[in-house]
Amino acid sequence: MKKLTIFLLVLAMLLALPLFAGCKDPATEQPDNNENENPGQTETPENPEEPENPQEPEDPKDPDDTQKPEEPEVLKLKIGSYNIANGSLVSHNLKTIANDILELDLDIIGLQEVDYLSSRSANLDTLKVLSEMTGYKYYYFSKAISLTSYGITGDYGTGILSKYPITFEETTQLASGGYEQRVLGHVIIQVEDAEVHFFNAHLTYNTPGVRKGQMEAIEEAVYDYDYCLLTGDFNIEALSEFEIIESLTGVSNEDNPLHSYWKEETPPWPTECLDNIMYSDEFILLDCGIQNDRKHSDHYLIWAEFEVD
Repeated sequence: MKKLTIFLLVLAMLLALPLFAGCKDPATEQPDNNENENPGQTETPENPEEPENPQEPEDPKDPDDTQKPEEPEVLKLKIGSYNIANGSLVSHNLKTIANDILELDLDIIGLQEVDYLSSRSANLDTLKVLSEMTGYKYYYFSKAISLTSYGITGDYGTGILSKYPITFEETTQLASGGYEQRVLGHVIIQVEDAEVHFFNAHLTYNTPGVRKGQMEAIEEAVYDYDYCLLTGDFNIEALSEFEIIESLTGVSNEDNPLHSYWKEETPPWPTECLDNIMYSDEFILLDCGIQNDRKHSDHYLIWAEFEVD
């Protein structure tokens, strides 16, 4: 019996040996050298391969190769002055006058001898019609006289026609010595960032003394303004009369007389240079001339192109 007990005990020990062999003690277990110790990092190979075509850093750009900033566009204005004789020489077909203006692509024009709702001009609002025909949206009429004293309905004076907005307008009467009343029209025109003071006049032809006083009044009116332009039929007898307006320079002068009056008279008027465009120092004269290839009035249209400083 004792031998049987010992036998069974030995047999049980032999059967239990595989179970103990399959367990490992964590304290004595060695780490696997092939495992990454920090799984959050990518292992860098010891000898990484070089790229086939490595790109070298670009050299700094040569200063001469850098793109230069664009220069601001130069502002230019093309101005006109035109005594239209109320349209009488074209049978009041204002399309003809409008085409004269459009052909020169003017920006602003001063007009003289303009009728407003006059019976001799088919009761037309001359400036409104010219505005519609040319597409120049902005205009201003300066009344000089009523035509009723001549047995005609309507008014008569000067006008300004502009592509650019008119933001201010006024008419000043000029001392006329008992002769036909003359006026000076004045508007402010917003031309991009510049406020242009634009004046327009038609002076007396009756006597140099009255005209001298009108010139002096104009000089007083324009004296304080920058960006100032003056157009008109001045009815001068000599270009030296413009010297009274000291603040402005005329495109028609002793060195460059522009013959704008063509109508033959007996006796002839002392000078044909009746019309002018005058400008302040902020304007640089580029070119000027007269549209003398047509006779749609007793005056030619006079024009000048400026760069605005």
